[in-house]
Amino acid sequence: MQKANINTTGEPSEIFVSAEVIAKRYSVTSRAVLLWAAQGIIPSIRIGNKTVRFNVIAVSAALEGGAA
Repeated sequence: MQKANINTTGEPSEIFVSAEVIAKRYSVTSRAVLLWAAQGIIPSIRIGNKTVRFNVIAVSAALEGGAA
C-alpha cells in the first residue's frame, strides 16, 4: 500500500487512493464510497473496467465543503 506524501504544511499532496482508504478516513464502508462516486457526490477516476481511485484532496473538499 502506498503511503501518503506529506508536504511542508502537513497536508497530503495530490495522491490517489482506493475506496477502502477513503472509507476508513470517514468511518463508512467502501461500498458507501463507491455509491457516493456513482451519485457524483465525490470525484473519482476509473482505471480500466474495475479499478476506481480517489484523489484525497478532492474528496475532502467535496465532503467537507472546501475548495479542491
